Amino acid sequence: MDRKTNILILESSFFMGGAEKYMYNIFEKMKENGFNLILCTLYEPGPMGQVFINEGYTFYHDLIQYKFDFRAYFKLRRIIKKHKIDLIYLVNQPLTLFWGFLLGKTNNIPI
Repeated sequence: MDRKTNILILESSFFMGGAEKYMYNIFEKMKENGFNLILCTLYEPGPMGQVFINEGYTFYHDLIQYKFDFRAYFKLRRIIKKHKIDLIYLVNQPLTLFWGFLLGKTNNIPI
């Protein structure tokens, strides 16, 4: 039996904007098609993050306290190991790109 592809979605915070609503629709379709999504925010979940939490998504938040809080690397690495992440999806923001690129390269995970 094939296991689901585990994808880590890394975002700074899920606010209630048009892009987040669009992402919600994409995530729902991905779940329907056998992908396992693990959502992570560097800061608070935000209003749309609460929607994801209420919908039962695996959701981690408040991973950093300041911009280059290096503890985030170890927190995210534990999440990667726990969920056997196959792919990291980065929202195009400087901090998510920084942490995601670092994690992907040091853990041999495609970004």
